[in-house]
Amino acid sequence: MYSLKNVGHSLEFALGYSKILFVLITFSYLGGLWIFLTMPIPLVLKIGGGVLLGFKFYQTLKTQVFRKASRSVIRIWQDAKGRFGCQFRYGLSAFGELQGDSFRSVWLIILRLRLKDRKISVIIPRDALNPHEFRALLLRLNQN
Repeated sequence: MYSLKNVGHSLEFALGYSKILFVLITFSYLGGLWIFLTMPIPLVLKIGGGVLLGFKFYQTLKTQVFRKASRSVIRIWQDAKGRFGCQFRYGLSAFGELQGDSFRSVWLIILRLRLKDRKISVIIPRDALNPHEFRALLLRLNQN
């Protein structure tokens, strides 16, 4: 778990659309579909599996890229005490404990929060925020 002491002031970020994430998810699902379709299985299973894979692709885009699903995280924040929180598309907000397995790099942040009843992962590519906000969030996460 990260210890963010002496944060000083709060930060809030509205998450937007990401072209990088769209391309990454699209190529991943197309690769999976190609592998699935080249397997030696009956055509009926290929069609059924392709439909299921297409539905999952649609759900992933709606939730993570376009942030239009009701369970999508549309806003994250860190208060002056260092606690992280998030707001879902359907309106509810919750504070969460930042998990130690959160991933951060100069291109991508995967923010893992433990809420009261579950864990969530928020994928934040560099182009989902403006450059200053992304840098500020990355600096906050790098404080140990």
